[in-house]
Amino acid sequence: MSLRFSQLTIFGNIARWVGFLARGLMLAFTFFASLNAHAEDFIGIIKPRQIIQVGSPVMGIVEEMLVDRGWEVREGQTLVRLVSDVERVDLDLAQARYDVAERRFIRQETLKAQSLTSEEELEKVRMEMELARFERDRRQIFLDQRVINSPVSGVIMRRLVARGEYINEQTPLLVLAQTDVLNIETILPLAQFGQIKKGMTAEIIPQDPIGGRYTAEVEVVDSVMDAASSTFGVRLKLRNDELQLPSGIKCSVRFTGS
Repeated sequence: MSLRFSQLTIFGNIARWVGFLARGLMLAFTFFASLNAHAEDFIGIIKPRQIIQVGSPVMGIVEEMLVDRGWEVREGQTLVRLVSDVERVDLDLAQARYDVAERRFIRQETLKAQSLTSEEELEKVRMEMELARFERDRRQIFLDQRVINSPVSGVIMRRLVARGEYINEQTPLLVLAQTDVLNIETILPLAQFGQIKKGMTAEIIPQDPIGGRYTAEVEVVDSVMDAASSTFGVRLKLRNDELQLPSGIKCSVRFTGS
């Protein structure tokens, strides 16, 4: 009787340990499954940050087209120059008028210090000098508008005008893709919604033969789903300061955490 009781006790302990082990394995399986789901690779597309049609704030004739399709450009780099002979002459004339007004003001200041002129006369000359300075600065702005600089760093996609062509404020001159910052667009299944949040990081692996590994940050998580496919979109931001990574290619996206 006692032997049978001992056997039952042993079998009961074994059953309890088996139960504990099974629950532990289940928890471990759930944990690692969640990690694997979190580290799952998704297909993405590397795109330019934005595509810009570069224009001119003024009308005129193209004097120089300094870039061509495929050229890498930096923010502030000169792309196009318009004919500006008249604007240069106007600026030189405005500068000469300012120089004369400034000399008159200095002379009136000297006379005022010696009580040889009135305060009203000094203020009149000061106003003339300020007006001349404003006109000079205005002419400088007109001249600067004849030089079209790149608003961003990136790659020239298309050149739309040539030297000698007439353009106005509505004429696009170039198509420019900003690539110093890239967008990574990917589509995720609905099961991932709530797990992917703004500010999270992801490892980006461009397709062969580009390759390499880069870190991007989640910037946009769509809250409007696609009902037909039960998916939602995510956009990530990837720094590309040296413009070494091309756009318009596929990549692998692996979310790594916050």
